[in-house]
Amino acid sequence: MGTRCWYCHEGEGDDLSSFDFASDKKPTKEVTRTMMKMVEAINTKFIAQVEDDAKVTCFTCHRGQIEPEE
Repeated sequence: MGTRCWYCHEGEGDDLSSFDFASDKKPTKEVTRTMMKMVEAINTKFIAQVEDDAKVTCFTCHRGQIEPEE
């Protein structure tokens, strides 16, 4: 997504030991979890019925950006 750890996790800078990866304090972490479930559902419930080796990923929509283009 072109972001660093701080986008979803509590912490600052490049020292990963300062991050609280278990914390669910940031809303972006919950949005990410929801979108990961969406991708899994699309791949297992829909695409798998049509084609065996095709799948969508975060990159399918986001193209390396935080927000997909409209």
